[in-house]
Amino acid sequence: MLIKPPSRTDLHAAYEAAGCPVCGMLKRSERRYIDATLYEHVTDVRWRAEVRAARGFCTLHTRDVLEVGRSALGVSLVAGDILKTLRESLTATSSSGGALGRLRAAIGGGSGLAAALQPQQPCPICTYLADLGAVYVVALLDDLTTDEGRAAYERSVGLCLPHLLAAARCGGPGLSPLVDQQARVWERLEGELSEFARKSDYRFSDETIEAERDAWRRALLLLSGE
Repeated sequence: MLIKPPSRTDLHAAYEAAGCPVCGMLKRSERRYIDATLYEHVTDVRWRAEVRAARGFCTLHTRDVLEVGRSALGVSLVAGDILKTLRESLTATSSSGGALGRLRAAIGGGSGLAAALQPQQPCPICTYLADLGAVYVVALLDDLTTDEGRAAYERSVGLCLPHLLAAARCGGPGLSPLVDQQARVWERLEGELSEFARKSDYRFSDETIEAERDAWRRALLLLSGE
């Protein structure tokens, strides 16, 4: 699928949402990608070959395909491709070399069969989202070089650590306001975590746990990415 940078409107909407704005945009793009490939473009010969070579999708994206995919027919066609490829690999490996070949494979731990069964390239959804994420990070940094972009970004909760690292590697004038906002976000989140821990102490059990109730969850997501 064609990779396009997000519009300024999309970026500013992502700043308003909960969580890392790049992760949020990627989650929406992932849904569109799954629907487009499995529903509209499942006859794309090149894409089908990529999925066969990857031996399907990674565990995470297989779950997402099952949750958000709309085309049982598309999944059936793709799964059939993969199973046929794997079955042919089994047959070719077991029949090559006759009994002596099978004995050598057994002694060698089945390395030939393992090589035939293992993925030949990464999960295509992982590859697409990695490429798209890089485009989104560059667009965000470019947006932060404008007064309007900086003002809008101040309402965000900052980037997750993986996307912050990607931004740091890109550098440029947009990095400074991003780092300033990130420092404020982390300081505020540290305070919420401390307050959650304090109120969890039996000595302060009469105090209501409020906004800091899910601080631990938000902290983990910002560290790992979504």
